[in-house]
Amino acid sequence: MFCRPPFRVTGRMAKAGTYLMTWLPTFNLDRDNLILFYSQLLMHLGIGLQIVLWPLFIASLGATAVQIGVVIGGAAILRTVLVIPAGTLSDRLSTRSLILMTTAMMVPGGAIIAVAQVWWQALIGALLLEIAGVGIPALSSHIAGAASSSQRTHAFSMVFSVAAGIGVLVGPPIGGIVADLTTLRFVFFLVVLLYAASFVLLFALRDIAPGEIQNCEEPAVASEGNGSYRDILRLPAIVGIASLHALVPLTLSTGTVLLPLFLEEVRGVSVTQLGVLGAVSAAGGILLGLIAGRIRTLRRPFSGMIVTVLLTGAGLLLLRVSDALIIIGIAFFLRGTYNVVWSMMASALSEVSPEKSRGRAYGLAEFGAGIGDTGAPLLAGWLYATREMLPLEVALILCVPLVGVMMLSAWLARDVAARRIKTTA
Repeated sequence: MFCRPPFRVTGRMAKAGTYLMTWLPTFNLDRDNLILFYSQLLMHLGIGLQIVLWPLFIASLGATAVQIGVVIGGAAILRTVLVIPAGTLSDRLSTRSLILMTTAMMVPGGAIIAVAQVWWQALIGALLLEIAGVGIPALSSHIAGAASSSQRTHAFSMVFSVAAGIGVLVGPPIGGIVADLTTLRFVFFLVVLLYAASFVLLFALRDIAPGEIQNCEEPAVASEGNGSYRDILRLPAIVGIASLHALVPLTLSTGTVLLPLFLEEVRGVSVTQLGVLGAVSAAGGILLGLIAGRIRTLRRPFSGMIVTVLLTGAGLLLLRVSDALIIIGIAFFLRGTYNVVWSMMASALSEVSPEKSRGRAYGLAEFGAGIGDTGAPLLAGWLYATREMLPLEVALILCVPLVGVMMLSAWLARDVAARRIKTTA
């Protein structure tokens, strides 16, 4: 671990990025995380434009329901497989380089989708898009390295939750209107332009070498061994948080992934109302993400995680017991807080990960998230086929042990902090 001296801007792209940041809102973020925020905002605006239209576009290329599932699910499996080696690379190479390389794949990926004439060509584009997800370990390491320890939860919330939430809030209605006025394909060409703008903005990032941190206000986490995955697996605090990355979606996504189907078939909610509810859910995530760095309880990652689980659980309970649209709207607002849990888990992981193996720690966590994201839809589908209410009921029951695992992980993290203080005393 080493500390970087005060940052000096060099290069035309970096200077242009610095000039751009002087007149945009800063949201109390450091320079690099502000760049990442706006880059993620552009990227997720592109994702938001097409997120509702994506299955329809694949179907317009002649795909059956099974083939649509192959395009969407098959691409996600690729990311799960690649995040482990990606974590290793982010500990060996510049995080800026990895972020640029992985984000760059979104431009040709989006372009292939926009010009695709048959469904399997869209699959090729989707596979390239998922490579951008492989950059999450490097992106997480860069956020943690650039932010001070007291600002990490805020930085992760802004980059991962608020930027994504705004894109999902604003994008779908715009995408629908544009598709109605033009064509589905035209929307995907606009998405490519947003992906390109997101990529270009990243050139203004500075280099953060492996093991480097920008702010040295507290001692670094000690590391034993050479920082390999074997060494990472010997650290209970990291294993606990990585397990949460799998358990959180297996619990909460089991109850939420089929909500549109449940609301349409059981509660009689229309497609238009579902679109409005999606925006309400995004607003809930944005609000919690904005205040996460301002309330002391939420600034502590594990406390914030437990709060999000309780709020999401309350939303699932409301959906279970009521068919009133106003109650469903409140439930979706609470459900939106689920999106913030990821930034809090990333912040918690940064506090217990040795700097030289932080990328591997995030790689392990993303592998766990991939398992959860793959398993939750399968479990929810089986439960829903048994009885429509069952996914909600199982998710509600599983929230109790999930909070218990979070409390155990918090205790393990406090043990790491205590040993770090003792070592430096």
